Amino acid sequence: MTVAGPQDGALASFFNVWVYNGLMLLAVAIAAARTLAVREDRAAWTAFTAGLASWSFGELWYAAVQPESFPSVADAGFLGFYPCAYVGMVLLLRGRARGLGGALWLDGLVSALAASALGAAVLVELVLGTTQGSLSTVATNLAYPLGDLLLLSAVFGVLALTGWRLDRRWLLLGLGLLSTAVADGVYLFQSAEGTYVEGTWVDVLWPLAMLLVALAALVDDRGRRLELAGRPLLAVPTGGAAVGIGILVWDHFQRTNLLALVLAAATVATVVVRLGLTFRENRRLYELTREESVTDALTGLGNRRRLVRDLEDLLAERDRGSTLLMLFDLDGFKTYNDTFGHPAGDALLAHLGARIAAAVAPQGTAYRLGGDEFCVLADVRAGEAETIIDRACEALTEHGEGFHVSTSFGAVVVPDDAEDASEALRMADERLYAQKYSRRGEGDRTLEALLDAL
Repeated sequence: MTVAGPQDGALASFFNVWVYNGLMLLAVAIAAARTLAVREDRAAWTAFTAGLASWSFGELWYAAVQPESFPSVADAGFLGFYPCAYVGMVLLLRGRARGLGGALWLDGLVSALAASALGAAVLVELVLGTTQGSLSTVATNLAYPLGDLLLLSAVFGVLALTGWRLDRRWLLLGLGLLSTAVADGVYLFQSAEGTYVEGTWVDVLWPLAMLLVALAALVDDRGRRLELAGRPLLAVPTGGAAVGIGILVWDHFQRTNLLALVLAAATVATVVVRLGLTFRENRRLYELTREESVTDALTGLGNRRRLVRDLEDLLAERDRGSTLLMLFDLDGFKTYNDTFGHPAGDALLAHLGARIAAAVAPQGTAYRLGGDEFCVLADVRAGEAETIIDRACEALTEHGEGFHVSTSFGAVVVPDDAEDASEALRMADERLYAQKYSRRGEGDRTLEALLDAL
């Protein structure tokens, strides 16, 4: 190793074999201990432990057998680290993410594909330009940068999903995977040039990478969640599209490898899908907002805005028959609300709203105008108005121990009584309060008679 000074002798052998492989096995032990001791994210750390164990197996096999052929069994152990680590990262992200929708997943995919395309255009091109030999040799040499690209693209995906802010665990994982990528790239280049010497600084990066991944297991983040909802991620698809288009344009002037082209095209295609999903979500939110703007939140009935719109639409139809407009104001509701409380009052309003909607269906539509005021629009023929009014008044009547809620109403027939929506509402409102004050006057006269009798 570099810290041992000369690269031969017993001391160099001690560091290159015993210390080097001891650090690898220490990383496996740390990750395995965390997997067994802590139940949370156990599946993710099982995958990481398997990846570290696979890499350590490759190192032990290489140290014991010293294979002269390439590729060897040791390479299978080294390459086994990549899929295990990728699975561990995905499971770890799913266990920590909250509010992770389809758009956010696509943002992560765009970032991962863009990073892979850029890496393929640089690293893979470098390997193809410097590697010679059989097909298995070229394929194995390519497998290392591709595995590094897989893991680094996952890191970039997580960065995109978390708004480019990482906690300590993800920082250690990212640094460990970056160390592996740097070591693999330098090793492949030096091996192709014939300048690689065992025991240099490059060899320090592999055990350092494994230890960083293992130390990430010791970070205590139980109960923490990655808050993803509401993150502004417009820069992710924009940057991904720029990288993908840039590689495709560069290929027009100087040919690059097929993998980089495929990844660049996939990046651009994913950005297009992301834009389509964004448009669909915005349209759904617009429709939801428009529906909520004309709906009473408590009862689910239409509100005053919807009533005015529906009434204007009815009056605009010239060949339409008569429509009965009824305004209702509850009597005794204030006393009920003061006696039993506002939650009970809200529950009573929701109950009465459901009753009046059912009572006037199917030829009528019920609305809540606010407070304890309701409204009904119903198509009527000659002689039907009184029946609908009676059903609506009965639906808005409720009594029980200690309370009695009834209703006053005002009704007009459009377009017979009024040809304008504002005029129709004004007339119905006047008739409503005329009836309300008439009933109040009758109550006052009854009270006066009782007082006289006493």
